[in-house]
Parts: sequence; C-alpha cells; structure tokens
Amino acid sequence: MLALHPARVEDAEAYLAFFAGLIATADTMLPTPQEYQSRTAAEIASTFSRFAEQDNQLFLLAWQDGQLAGFITVTGGMARKNRGCGHIVAGVDPAFRRQGVARALFAAAEDWAREAGFWRLELTVMAHNEAARQLYLAAGFTVEGCKRAALCWDDRVVDEFLMGKVLLQAPLPT
Repeated sequence: MLALHPARVEDAEAYLAFFAGLIATADTMLPTPQEYQSRTAAEIASTFSRFAEQDNQLFLLAWQDGQLAGFITVTGGMARKNRGCGHIVAGVDPAFRRQGVARALFAAAEDWAREAGFWRLELTVMAHNEAARQLYLAAGFTVEGCKRAALCWDDRVVDEFLMGKVLLQAPLPT
C-alpha cells in the first residue's frame, strides 16, 4: 500500500540510502554519486527540518509497503512576488516506476500547493528524459521553453526543458 507523508527527521537515514541508489542508477538527477557521497543523515535531517519550518515548502516522501519509493519537493520563492511560485524536484526508485507513485506524489504536491496559495508550479527536465516529460505533461504541465546546453558532464552537453503549470487563472489580491 502506498503511503505519503512529509519528510521527518527520523526518515533521514532511509532517504540518504534511497537517494544514493537513485542517482547511482540514473543520469537524470542533478547531483552525481560523487557529489552526494559525502552527505550525512544529520545533513538530510536538517534539510527536512528546514522544509518543515517554512509555510511555502514541502518535502513529501512516498512509501510502498514500508520501502521508500519516491519523493517530491516544492520550494516557493523567498520574495513576496514569487512566494507562491513553486519549483518542483522529484524522483522515484526504478523498482517503483509505472506503479502510480509519481502520479500520487504530483497530485498530493499540487493539492498542498493550491491549499498553500500557490499560483504556479514549475520544474526542469533533461531533454533526453522522455518518460519524465510524458509524466509531467500528463500531470498538466506544459513545455514553456528550452534551456540550450544547460548542463554538462562527462564531455556531454544536455538541454533542459522548463515546464510549468498555472494553478490559478484569476489574479491574486494584493
């Protein structure tokens, strides 16, 4: 059974191992395994605490039958003008893909964002990550542009697509 909950300090060890495994198996996450290997559970716990302290940030974990299956973060802007524009980062363990985990995470994040007064969600996706782009399109995001040569590693340059989803059609009161 799939269970979602905000990241808690006691989840840090599990997340540390989960994310290390995730980036070791895919080139579609921004950090490399070498960059991540020095992270500690204490640092992850501190990150979880910082997210929990902010009313425009969410760090949500998905658990499938007691195993950490995925995560999604929404980070709102720090200024008044972009506070309700949330940047998303997400990942799902390959063993749990195509089982509804990502869809559940995106739906929960959007529900939370609407309730928190967000008017927009956005993310970037590497151009070669067709499966993720299709997921985001199915979740209602649209491709808004291409960041040419946005990333470079192993002598390879990669484009990124900027995708967004407007949550509110009417202007917010000031």
